[in-house]
Amino acid sequence: MIRRAMFLTLLPLLALTVGCAGDKDGDKGDEDDAADDTGGGGEGDGSGSGSGGSPDGETPYIVESDAWCYLHDTGDTAYFWIAEAIAEDPQGTDTLESFYTEGVEVYAGDALIATYALVCDENGTCTASWNQDQDGVSCASADSYTISIAVIDEDANISESSEVTGREGSSSSG
Repeated sequence: MIRRAMFLTLLPLLALTVGCAGDKDGDKGDEDDAADDTGGGGEGDGSGSGSGGSPDGETPYIVESDAWCYLHDTGDTAYFWIAEAIAEDPQGTDTLESFYTEGVEVYAGDALIATYALVCDENGTCTASWNQDQDGVSCASADSYTISIAVIDEDANISESSEVTGREGSSSSG
């Protein structure tokens, strides 16, 4: 008799637990997930901006970015590229990884033609540079390249990419 009373008492609790169970993200499954998408960067004049905030409160994001090439004429003359980004992280910019081997990708149309490491300081300033001869990313056709920049934090959260169109600059400062 006691077992039956206990079973009848626990049965509604079991039904409530099973009825409230959903997937672990709390999605109902029939909602439009498009509302979760955030904007990435832009492309056009050689500068871009990221999403403006972390969609989940944990992922780093790029506030602004730029990529340009220039003629370095001191010592050995060569054309160099610089990709630069200002990044933020909800846990603080000091949690950004200082070296991200896949932080910069260069595209010619839809084709990935080069990947470069990105170095970030504790203030969220991130930079990569390379010689145009390294992978044939020519300064003469700078605006034909799309440079995609992303950062990563110590928890392996990767930002959305900020895409910029390459441009010709006049110095290492842009």
